[in-house]
Amino acid sequence: MLRTKFLILFSGTMLLGLLPVAAQEAPPSAAQTLTPEALAQLLQQLRAQDARLQELEAQVAQLKSAQASKGASESSAPPANSAAPSTEAGAVSTPSEAHPTETVATPTVETPQDATPPEPAINHVLGPVQFNGFSDIDYGRAWFELLPPGGLKDFPNSFAIGDFDLFTNTRLSERWSMLGEMLATTDFSNETSVELDRLLLTYKRNEYFKISFGKFDTSLGYYTTDVHRAQFFQTPIGRPIMYSDEDSNGILPVHNIGVTAGGLIPSGKLGLHWAADIANGRSSTNPDVPIQNFVDDNDGKATTVALYARPDWLSGFQTGVSIYHDVFHPVGLPQVGEEIVTVHVVYTGSKLEWLNEGAVLRHAVDGGDVLHDTTAYTQVSWKFGKTRPYFRYDYQNIAAGDPLYGFLGRRNGASFGIAQRLTNYVVFKIQYGRLAMGNVSNNDFLTQLAFAF
Repeated sequence: MLRTKFLILFSGTMLLGLLPVAAQEAPPSAAQTLTPEALAQLLQQLRAQDARLQELEAQVAQLKSAQASKGASESSAPPANSAAPSTEAGAVSTPSEAHPTETVATPTVETPQDATPPEPAINHVLGPVQFNGFSDIDYGRAWFELLPPGGLKDFPNSFAIGDFDLFTNTRLSERWSMLGEMLATTDFSNETSVELDRLLLTYKRNEYFKISFGKFDTSLGYYTTDVHRAQFFQTPIGRPIMYSDEDSNGILPVHNIGVTAGGLIPSGKLGLHWAADIANGRSSTNPDVPIQNFVDDNDGKATTVALYARPDWLSGFQTGVSIYHDVFHPVGLPQVGEEIVTVHVVYTGSKLEWLNEGAVLRHAVDGGDVLHDTTAYTQVSWKFGKTRPYFRYDYQNIAAGDPLYGFLGRRNGASFGIAQRLTNYVVFKIQYGRLAMGNVSNNDFLTQLAFAF
């Protein structure tokens, strides 16, 4: 305080001493501005600054006192890790790792202050556990992917419930995690069954190598590995016919049980990725249960290799190729070797979605013919606000003499509709389609409410 007053007096004295000099050396206009009234005003400003300084010093003293009191109370409290941590508000992610997703906010759960302290911490933490659910409610005639015997002709319009899809993803350690997806499904039998769609134990070393064990979507093409199962994430109602499930007369092995691996290939902005599977493959002896969850009907294993690119310079674009090999041993028939080659070129932007995929199946009968089957689709949509109109064309042609799928023949047709997002987690769809099955044509009109929770 003494120093402040000294500075004020010293400054005033210096100003008074310099006033005559300033009046002699400065121009007349400058000397006139430094009048006794101006000097008094300057001294008044200095006194005001001194008062403000005293006020700030008092506030600093109060803060120091409060900080000292807080430190004393903390030193007498129990250690921080002796109280159960509260769960912060979080989000639940969707099941597709590559497909763009939304999150569902969960409420904050506060732990009571008198909660019992947990056991001493160990060197790993289980979690966080992520959980999602998806389903849909439909009205109309079932989509072409799930046709009753003889097709949709004269099939009545009906209410229907879709798959009840429960998905979980849990981190087990820094490098290990698990993923599970359970479905409650129904079909034209009106019976409900529960099946395990995916179960994966995954070890991720780095972005270049990840390996998973269990049941997975075969690394064929784009749709089944990026969009997966839930109708909530699919623009139209139903998958393309190319990716129909095995138990819905699908000709591609979209599910497998075994080992799958993949990762990034150092390629700069080209964004190359690789994938490889070794699995049980599809059943040769029981077409009604094509997925071999528990027992393989032969010692041979199905293999898949895939290569695809996601260039940095074109976000949303992906193109790739995959090759699948297996050998069938049908009852009462010669051995059949199967090779499948799929190619895809897709773009999924904020507004434009354009998917193009095709596959050729080569079936070589031991000592007999070599037959080729083709399946493909193209799908395009454009987003206007919360509305997305779409169009898709499906094509599939099975060789008449094919020993595995010859009874399916040829199927082709177009479908179009509108998907309207009602909320972040509810989508309404309305769709019309026409499918030709040989000489018979089927018309389909269907509405759907798909939702996530």
